[in-house]
Amino acid sequence: MKKTVALTLILALLFSTVAVGIRFVNLATANFIPMDGYVESPAKITYSVNKVPLIFRVDVYSYYQKWFNIKTTIVEMFYGIDGKANVTVPMTYSKDEEGNEIYTAETILSGLSEGSHKVMAYAKDQNGKVYSYERNFAIDTTLPDISILSVENKTCDKSDVPLNFTVNESVPKITYSLDGQGNVTIAGNTTLTGLSDGEHNVTVYAWDNAGNIGASEIIYFSIAKEQESEPFPTTWVATAVAPVAVVSVGLLVYFTKRRKQSAKPRNN
Repeated sequence: MKKTVALTLILALLFSTVAVGIRFVNLATANFIPMDGYVESPAKITYSVNKVPLIFRVDVYSYYQKWFNIKTTIVEMFYGIDGKANVTVPMTYSKDEEGNEIYTAETILSGLSEGSHKVMAYAKDQNGKVYSYERNFAIDTTLPDISILSVENKTCDKSDVPLNFTVNESVPKITYSLDGQGNVTIAGNTTLTGLSDGEHNVTVYAWDNAGNIGASEIIYFSIAKEQESEPFPTTWVATAVAPVAVVSVGLLVYFTKRRKQSAKPRNN
C-alpha cells in the first residue's frame, strides 16, 4: 500500500513537471519573435527635397526557427505616413549565406509637405500577426533668406567696412565672397578690412540644416579714401627766401652808405 502511494506521488510530480515545461515552452514560443525589422530610408534627418525613398526590411532568422521549431513567413508589407491610410508595397524575397530569409519593400514617398513627418512600416506574417517599425524625419526645401544691413551701393571713405547681415533661420554655416574670390567662412557679422580704392562687391551665403544654400543679393560699393594733403614745402621756401634776404641786406647797406655820403658838408 505504501509503495502504491509513493509511486502515485512520484508520477504526479513527474506529470506536473512536464506540464509546467510544456507551458513554459509554449509561452516562450508565443512571445518569441525570430525576426528583426527596420526602416533603412528615410533616415532620421531633414531632407531638402519633397520626394524621399521608403525602404524597410525584415530578416527572419533560420536558426531561431530551428531551435523553437517554428516557421515565420512574411506575407504582406505596407506603410502609413502621418496617420493616413495604409498602402501595401510590393516586396522582394531572398536568403543570405546563413539561410536567413530577407523580405524587402521599396517605394517613393512623394509630395511631402514642409515640416516633420512620421512613417510607420508594417510586416504581417502567415498567422496574421503584424509587426511595426517607426521612423521620423523632416522636409525643408526653403532656402535661407539673407539681408545685408551695413554695406550699401555707395562710396566709402575708409578701407575697413563692417559687414552686418541677418538670416531668417538658424544656420550651421555662413560664408562671404568678396569681389568674386573664394568663400570665407564666418560665424556672424564681420568687417571687410584692407580694401583698396576702387570698385568692390560682396555676397553672403548660408547653409541650413537640410543643405539648402541661400545667397544674398550682390552688393556693389566703392572705396575712395581721402587723400592726405602734401606738407608745405618749407625747404623750397627757405631756399627761395635766402637769396632775397641777401639782396635785401646788400641794398640796405648800399642806400645807407649813400645817405651818409650825402650828409657830409661840401668844401667850397
